[in-house]
Amino acid sequence: MDPSHVVATQLQAAVAAEKNKKRRGKGKRKAADELDGQPPAQKPKTLPNQESRAITKKLLRDWEYDDLTLEYSNLRKRKYAESLQTEESTAFLGNLSNYLALGCLSGPVDEHEKHIYPVTSDKATGSDISNSSGLRTSHSPFCIFEQFDQLFVSHLASLQSASWIRIFRAHPSQDPHALDLLRIYVLPFDVGGRFVDRKDATLQLAFRELVRRLWISPCVWYGASQDETDIPRRFDVSVNGLTHSLFYLFNTIPSPNPRPEEVSLGEARAAMEDILSNNVEGLSTKLYAFQRKSAAEMVRREAAPQLHVDPRLELRTTPTGQPYYYEPKLTAIYRDKRYFHTCCGGILAESMGLGKTLICISVILSTFGHLPKIPAQYEQIQTTNPIGAASLVQVAATSAARHSLPWRQLAGLDIDSGGFPANCIKELERRETYTIPAETLRFTRDKAATKVVFTEDRTLQLCSTTIVVVPGNLFEQWRRELRQHTNQNFLRYVLFMNNTRDALPPPVVLKKYVIILFSRERFEHENRDGFDETGNRKGARPLNCLCPLVPGTTRIDCSCRDGQKIYDSPLKRLHFLRLIIDEGHNFGQIKSNAVTVADQLVKADRRWLVSGTPAKDMLGVEVDLAYTRADYAESRDSVARNELLHKRIKYEDTRDTVAVLGKMAANFLKIPPWAPTGSGKSDWDDYVYRHKDRQEKSYDAFSQCFLNTLNAIVVKTRPDDVEADFTLPHLIHKTIRLEPSFYDKVTANLFNLVLTSNAVTSERTDIDYLFHPNSKKERMRLVANLRQSFFFWTGFRVEDITAAHKQSTDYLLKEGTACSVDDRRAMNRSLALTLPEDLPHGWHMLSKSHEIGFFVEGWPEEIAADWGVSEPILIGATQLAQAQDRVHSKLSENFDQGLKRTQYAVLLSALETIEPFSCAKEEASQDPKMTSMRGVPSSSIDGEPQKHYAKRSPKKAASRKAVPTKTQDVPQAIEPSPAIVSTTEAGEGGDIVEESTNNTDYGWMPHQSSILTRSKIVGTTSAKLSYLINEVLAHRHEKILIFYEGDNIAYYIAQALEIFYIDYLIYANSLSSNLRNEWVSRFTDDPNVRILLMDLRQGARGIDLSVASRVYFVNPVCRPELEAQAFKRAHRLGQSKPVEVQTLVLKGTIEEAMLDRSRKMTEQEHHAAKSLEDDKGIQSIIGNSEPIYKAPEDVLGYGQVAHIEEPQQIFGRHNRPAAMTKPIRKHKEWGKMRADKQKRRAEKELALAKGAEIGYVSFPGIFPGYEQIFR
Repeated sequence: MDPSHVVATQLQAAVAAEKNKKRRGKGKRKAADELDGQPPAQKPKTLPNQESRAITKKLLRDWEYDDLTLEYSNLRKRKYAESLQTEESTAFLGNLSNYLALGCLSGPVDEHEKHIYPVTSDKATGSDISNSSGLRTSHSPFCIFEQFDQLFVSHLASLQSASWIRIFRAHPSQDPHALDLLRIYVLPFDVGGRFVDRKDATLQLAFRELVRRLWISPCVWYGASQDETDIPRRFDVSVNGLTHSLFYLFNTIPSPNPRPEEVSLGEARAAMEDILSNNVEGLSTKLYAFQRKSAAEMVRREAAPQLHVDPRLELRTTPTGQPYYYEPKLTAIYRDKRYFHTCCGGILAESMGLGKTLICISVILSTFGHLPKIPAQYEQIQTTNPIGAASLVQVAATSAARHSLPWRQLAGLDIDSGGFPANCIKELERRETYTIPAETLRFTRDKAATKVVFTEDRTLQLCSTTIVVVPGNLFEQWRRELRQHTNQNFLRYVLFMNNTRDALPPPVVLKKYVIILFSRERFEHENRDGFDETGNRKGARPLNCLCPLVPGTTRIDCSCRDGQKIYDSPLKRLHFLRLIIDEGHNFGQIKSNAVTVADQLVKADRRWLVSGTPAKDMLGVEVDLAYTRADYAESRDSVARNELLHKRIKYEDTRDTVAVLGKMAANFLKIPPWAPTGSGKSDWDDYVYRHKDRQEKSYDAFSQCFLNTLNAIVVKTRPDDVEADFTLPHLIHKTIRLEPSFYDKVTANLFNLVLTSNAVTSERTDIDYLFHPNSKKERMRLVANLRQSFFFWTGFRVEDITAAHKQSTDYLLKEGTACSVDDRRAMNRSLALTLPEDLPHGWHMLSKSHEIGFFVEGWPEEIAADWGVSEPILIGATQLAQAQDRVHSKLSENFDQGLKRTQYAVLLSALETIEPFSCAKEEASQDPKMTSMRGVPSSSIDGEPQKHYAKRSPKKAASRKAVPTKTQDVPQAIEPSPAIVSTTEAGEGGDIVEESTNNTDYGWMPHQSSILTRSKIVGTTSAKLSYLINEVLAHRHEKILIFYEGDNIAYYIAQALEIFYIDYLIYANSLSSNLRNEWVSRFTDDPNVRILLMDLRQGARGIDLSVASRVYFVNPVCRPELEAQAFKRAHRLGQSKPVEVQTLVLKGTIEEAMLDRSRKMTEQEHHAAKSLEDDKGIQSIIGNSEPIYKAPEDVLGYGQVAHIEEPQQIFGRHNRPAAMTKPIRKHKEWGKMRADKQKRRAEKELALAKGAEIGYVSFPGIFPGYEQIFR
């Protein structure tokens, strides 16, 4: 029977069934069966909604079926297909071996079915499609098409007629009434391009819909399972996803293992061998094994880039076992893989402190004399001499330039060699130039206006120079590293460019340097290329131009800029060998002056970004481990590292970080296919993620493409391999949980009052609630003040507390509120613990003076009686420093003979003018100011007044005299200072009685019964400050790094160090880059400066502070990356001592709860919370805080003291400056200090009225500009 007759009969039955659907109801299936001429029991199994997708009779008339080959073909050919049909194309497209067996089509499968209907296995029988005739079937071969909707059948017809696919029938072997399957063969997209049109968008959509429906399992193709894992699977149009996190992928990058024998380029192989054998010429430091491997791998990637498979392609296998490559975005099938050259560079991401700078220096020295390659499109080969035969020098020079040979090395020249024939150098350098021809650029903003810009020819000279760009605060560190690790004369070949006022030398001079070291600020300054002195770009017309038009044209004949010099950067005239960006994580930004200069002005073949953390979430596991454990000791803990890796193996959405990595790859490293080219660039997000929903980009997982790209650009050694060669001293990380002092508890309860009052009175709704989305600005400021208050806080005023009490009490008395029983109980408890009348007198004085307090015992009784206070006496830090200065200025008189008895009155008179606080007079009462948010006084948002303090330390020469050196083991080596004693304490004649001591820690000390030794500091008002004082005094022979958040915290710590005469430096956020470099050098080289106070914002990335062996965090950082970056400043290569890191936290406070919560947060939660208080858990902790109970014994006397372990004397300390003279002058950088005492007092009182505090004295010392930093 004719197959078309059978299909026509079936179509009639389907149409009749559709028409009678509503009228006959359940009888429609029976009527259709009768029209088909088949008993209902023998009808092929179909889905219930098959009738709704029945195809039309007209559509099937264009199909034909070959009983011998079992192939379907469509008779309707497209116009373009007919034009492509030739004898050659017919033969090519008729050869099935040019196609790939992609999968099978079946009808819609019931969701409850667990397998596809089996088909005859050609593999088992050994038969082929072409001879599989004689299939026994009781229905037409076109019945399978009834399983598809009309649109899909149309897609099949279009694809088959365009020769994209070939379709064959596969029939079940047992049941003659079972469904057929269609086997789909696909012509790969990289095959037959002459005969098939691949640009048709309609065909592309049809092909995408086809592959979505394919079954690709061998068990479906052959009709029998090949093994237990062979189960029916659909074609996955998206990429194969990696369920691993970025953290896991970054930390499992294979360690470098370079093989010189695999490198064909001779000079690169020699450089690798020199590095691996620790025989780099000019390098005076021996490298560790892991450093040598990393450096050699960098040279290999630079000089011998390999061909890598296009990372966008994914290797897959057909049901018949034949491999092919799939590109997900285009839904394209390829028979063969495409290749790209890997980039000549990448990202050096060795962990923090493992000597990335030294690795870069070794790479530069090992490739001395290597030259970049002339781009092929600009290469001009001159083989003959226009006059006659070419000379041997010309032939050699041409060959060297063509292959970019390092002729200096080939000629046996080292970095210091000279005497090379001048004519040879001239010929070589003449051929090391090439010209980039001018371009015509058209910028079309709209259809009506097109701007045409004509560029100029650009001639470039090849040079073997490396440009290194470093942050300003690392400039001196790089200079120090170069001096330390290279030969003595090497610095002559390094050009240091740090000052923006320093001009670059011309290109002919510039190319003679081996390294050009730029600070980032100076590098960005080259962006003025093409601008004149007034800041106008070349070719631009000034706004105030009144020049006339050129006759007969619309062009203005502008002469406004005649005579003005246009800056032409020498960088764009050279083709450099290498560009290295230290701490290059910021180069993930597109709009940056440094990125613009690197992209448009610097032509360099080899490009490297150097950063231990290239992006936010790319942190080494060994660093992150030190944060996730509260108390941790790093000592070859590979088990703990593996546990953390597997704990964080699950995929996390870190798309912002991955986007930064993509920008680095495209814009700086220029890695194909991500870099923009003439044919465009590939969308990074489309390929590095698995998107189940292509339209909305679901970001479900990473792709294999991302892993391939990551491995191709990152050079990183795993911790286990590092420890096999080198082990850093132990890193001990402790969390010190301190008992809050009395004043800490008072401050914590006052903040609890603010938070509770706001939550209760606002009823946790509307914008007046702190945690409302629109109150983020106020919330961030309050939380910042809250975090600072855990060290010390004087921002509250009693008027504000009274107003907050009144507002809260009025709310509780108001009827009809939504206040719950729990809220009312919490509010009453907070109010009871913060009554204004219960606040101690010391709190009132500290809040008015904005001073941190010191508790003193043994103060002269006459003065203490006048103050009307009992011991311990609470004195402000500024006033205590004044007392020291005045007493020590008296000690300088009669220095040789000491003070007589009658001079005790003079000493008392000096102290009598000192008052315990700077606000001796009561300030005028001010009206309380409440914010728009309920229960929140303005002082809790505005914070403390900014402290203004000038360091009072004398010149270094004077202070060093009072400190024993290593050779001074006896106190007699220190010039003694006089003491003051009372009448009963002096010897005969009133002379001072000195006590003999062998304690070198204290040097000379006054008599035990002297007033100078009786007055001692027993503690402070801050538990953290007292702890820091204990630590600083206990570890006298170690350098200490203290990280702080908030300038006032640094002010309080600096005051305490001043009182104990301990030299320190402050690395503040507002410090200039020059001073930052100087401070790091001073802290590293000066043995007297052993304390560095560093703003946490400046404690990250690159700074080498390995001289410090103790690190303290005044406040918990609560961010893993920031804290790890900070303490790695000390725990790094060059550290010879175990490093102890301590994080200070007050026990039982919000601070402790926030720290515990942050350590339990996942990486995804950290990433989602842009600021810490955005986390819901942190918000719950802050919003539901509890007050701290104060014991009765804490209210009076010594109960208020945060004790230091050993009381410290105030006057005549062993390390006080030996030349404390009465005249006081500021440093010349600050301007002259007013000498008139009355004017100084007036200035002080004016500052107090404005809420600021100015130090009483100001000495030139090791920290000039202190006042400017805190203004």
